[in-house]
Amino acid sequence: MTELTTSATKLYNILKEFKEYEQGDSLASVWGKILGAKNSDDLMEVSGKLSQLFVLCNEVKLDIKSIEDFKPKRIYLKASERIELIFHTNDILYGNYKNLNYIQSAIHPDTLGLIDASGEIIKQSQALKEIDSNKLEELKEKVTSLRDEIKESDIEADLNFF
Repeated sequence: MTELTTSATKLYNILKEFKEYEQGDSLASVWGKILGAKNSDDLMEVSGKLSQLFVLCNEVKLDIKSIEDFKPKRIYLKASERIELIFHTNDILYGNYKNLNYIQSAIHPDTLGLIDASGEIIKQSQALKEIDSNKLEELKEKVTSLRDEIKESDIEADLNFF
């Protein structure tokens, strides 16, 4: 059986990897490597991956809000909001190693722990359905093919990004 992953678990894994990343690379390069950019030095691609990270943060909040009859919901929402605040109040794309160190230290272990716990709470609260890995791989190939088709089309470069 495939391990099911919630939005909070995905966010936790990304943040944990970010916090543990060694100094030396630019922030864009670090994010690019962690978020799976094909070219971690391509600022447009990394920027797109970061926008997906912002969406993931929002998904975590929505998933937590959707849990019914859960009294400490606010504690978990605040942890997610702290991460969003760090992202929105720091230069998370163009900074250097000093920014990397600062942002890493701003992600408090308690906040990280709450994000991790959120993943388990969300998982338990939702009837998550397992997606067949073959179907998922087939869908991924179709999406990749469509993206390649868009890139190769005559669409203006500014629109190609989206």
